[in-house]
Amino acid sequence: MTIATVEGKVTPKRLAEKVGVHSRTASRTLKQLVQQGLLHWHGSGPRDPKQYYSQD
Repeated sequence: MTIATVEGKVTPKRLAEKVGVHSRTASRTLKQLVQQGLLHWHGSGPRDPKQYYSQD
């Protein structure tokens, strides 16, 4: 089960805290999951402080 499934959404910071990696690593991982069609990105731009990823 993924963080996005359990919590409804995930941010790079939350993923980094949960798995113990740098937030840049978490961000790259989340972007790869978007490219694979497993997650969807929500935000107004790359620097949006409220951006998040979800499965819907």
